[in-house]
Amino acid sequence: MMPRAKQNARRHGVLSAPPAAEVEAHLRKILEIKTGEPLPDLTGTRAAAALTLARREAELDRARAHCVACVGARDDREVEAMRELMRDIIEDCGVDYENRSEAARRLLRMDLFERWVIQGRKDLSARYLREAMGRRRRALEAYLAVA
Repeated sequence: MMPRAKQNARRHGVLSAPPAAEVEAHLRKILEIKTGEPLPDLTGTRAAAALTLARREAELDRARAHCVACVGARDDREVEAMRELMRDIIEDCGVDYENRSEAARRLLRMDLFERWVIQGRKDLSARYLREAMGRRRRALEAYLAVA
């Protein structure tokens, strides 16, 4: 049985099936069919390879978009509010030294943890991108072998 997180990613996340409209747009580009024209019969070997390539292109687009979104990832609002609270404690002159040093220590740990989480997201998105590029490359090779 597949772990729940993996199933969830395949149903809803970057790994889920791309929308049919995106696949159709790529298929039209591959087969050089204009937007208003009907699609040909997709039962042949060449058409099946073109359809697979179109799916892989749509998946690659989705993986690239996810990678770009993860590169620009920033802190959460709640984490930033907690940081502000810790900074206020550090800067407050009425707070004793032990509490200020504890606030500074927690602030440092929060920063390190947040960097770790963001880097983990970036690494995962880079893996998704590499996998999508590999699947697209194999589909392109198969299409070129048939065409």
